[in-house]
Amino acid sequence: MEKTIKYAGPDSVAAFIAEPIIGATAGAVVPKNGYWQRIREICDKYNILLIADEVMTGIGRTGESFATNH
Repeated sequence: MEKTIKYAGPDSVAAFIAEPIIGATAGAVVPKNGYWQRIREICDKYNILLIADEVMTGIGRTGESFATNH
């Protein structure tokens, strides 16, 4: 992700949007430990908005209010 941001230019990237648990295209795939922490670090470094698409995983569907709480 960081390589792509650098290639495109940080000023041309407004946001990173992703599902915390991939459901729409792969069926309940959980990213490896540390994935979201690293994505957060990269977004903060380049002042990019991080948007967690919680339509399928929010409101208690994973045992937490939102999947990002895990």
